[in-house]
Amino acid sequence: MDVYTVIKEFSAPQISQHLYVGDSVGKLASRVSTLINGTEYDCSALYNWICINDCPDFLTFVGTVPDPDPSGAITEEHGMVALTAGQDFFTLAGAAWGFVPTAMVAVVVKPGALDDNLFLTLRDGTLTADGFTVDLSSDVPGAGYKLSYFVIL
Repeated sequence: MDVYTVIKEFSAPQISQHLYVGDSVGKLASRVSTLINGTEYDCSALYNWICINDCPDFLTFVGTVPDPDPSGAITEEHGMVALTAGQDFFTLAGAAWGFVPTAMVAVVVKPGALDDNLFLTLRDGTLTADGFTVDLSSDVPGAGYKLSYFVIL
């Protein structure tokens, strides 16, 4: 499943939903379905819209995780948090997800096209039911940087 984060609020009339900045959108690989904030929608119009035309104005690619089992409940958590200028790592603590994630993707969202790119890596052994720690490729250069994450059981 390709995972995206909403970076600009929009309506999805195909499924009668309004999506907000920080919401999670997954485009499943094994079936024509879209996962939005943990709910699966069987809607080919929305599925086909993702990453064509004006979609990049509203969604940013976070990464790829295995598709959830179609027969079971989907267990996922996601979020977007502000990063502070000068920090070179980020720890999400006290998440209390109730499950240990089997997959995680995260990306740094930069404030503008001309701002510095930052990348991250997950510290080994830190992905737990209570959060994770990631190291950034360099210090956060200023305000407006955010970390978007998605974890799934």
